[in-house]
Amino acid sequence: ARRRRLVARRRGVSTPSVLNSMQLTNEEEAVPRRPIDSLTPAEFRRLYLVPNRPVVLTGATVGWRAASDWVTADGEPDLPALARLFGEDVVPVADCSRNGRLGGRAAAACRDMRVAEYAAWWQGSGRASGECLYLKDWTFAAKHPEYRAYHTPAPLADDWLNEHWAARRGEAEEVGDHRFVYLGPAGSTTPLHADVLFSYSWSANLCGVKHWLLVPASQRALVSDSASDPLHGGLRALSAAGGAPLEVTQRAGENDSRAGVESQSSHCAQPQRGRARIGELLFVPSGWYHEVTNLTPVLSVNHNWLNGANATWALRRCSAYLAAIRAGLDPEDAADATLCMQLLRRRAGVDLRELVALAEGAADRRSRCREEHAGEAATKEAEGEEEEWRRESLRVARSLIDGVRSLAAETFGEEAWEELDMGASSARG
Repeated sequence: ARRRRLVARRRGVSTPSVLNSMQLTNEEEAVPRRPIDSLTPAEFRRLYLVPNRPVVLTGATVGWRAASDWVTADGEPDLPALARLFGEDVVPVADCSRNGRLGGRAAAACRDMRVAEYAAWWQGSGRASGECLYLKDWTFAAKHPEYRAYHTPAPLADDWLNEHWAARRGEAEEVGDHRFVYLGPAGSTTPLHADVLFSYSWSANLCGVKHWLLVPASQRALVSDSASDPLHGGLRALSAAGGAPLEVTQRAGENDSRAGVESQSSHCAQPQRGRARIGELLFVPSGWYHEVTNLTPVLSVNHNWLNGANATWALRRCSAYLAAIRAGLDPEDAADATLCMQLLRRRAGVDLRELVALAEGAADRRSRCREEHAGEAATKEAEGEEEEWRRESLRVARSLIDGVRSLAAETFGEEAWEELDMGASSARG
């Protein structure tokens, strides 16, 4: 198939989402689909988590309170109900019409609003102004733990990351959370990105339809820079013919701070396309860059998470971030471990100390879970699978701790481990 080609500088150019130029049909969807109730946790690990493959899980929101309380009878987001119940919550809102390529929490495109204000914009004259506001990263579960809007499906429940934040919540004033609600009108987008820490993510639609474009992790170098950030303006054109590869063009120019570092190049990535409808959940594997467009008004629940199948990806991304951070500092500051950890935490949401604590907590909980959950498995075979996975998770947790120790020593010297208060692992089991 013939490909159209658009070449532009990565900065200073307003670029539409790749998905806006795509004519997707059901026949073009490459992401497989499975009923969620047909998969045990062990089957999900074997088929999707460990091989790092995406899947759409149908029937994922059955029994969720939010699927009924937050959605109207005709399948639209119930804005009056959300405003009445949670109107005072302050949430980040991105204007996709102004800066869709940056999206997310980019300062130029994002501002904070109360949920009631956002609902008023949606229901009032604001949408006629040309704005396309997308409510993102609403940490609803952390703000309203008593509400129980939904439950995490069993195949997705092995979650080191949010377990860690839950354990920390009573110990510190501010801790992270990677459980979100998203709400946006038709045409709202999330631009090309890979998820925090190269984590897994899942997105479940309470209502509406999303189109996904996912670039396999094996092709991430074609759409990201050395710090694993997406190339702004890097995705340029996709053939109107179904199944054609995505053309990725990169050009460094005088307005690019990395000019001279990256020369002009052109590559082809082969993205997978997927569509998630009401009640469906799309699983995004680790390291897969992706873009999302809401074809209708969409209300969704999104989680990022780590476990024994992908935890080493977090160290990989922190290592890339740390190298990029140090490259932008003078030699004296680049050798300052404390400063670099502060900058890493600002960039990745965690620093090396937090990664160690996360892995140690995961190991400790899984060391205890054998006794706590003995006899719960439906069959002896299932019990054996879970015990094997518990042991593998412990091995990965210890490996992650050792990897962080090695990275700190190689980057800052052996003494950095003690300076950063990242002592010997307490993992046992």
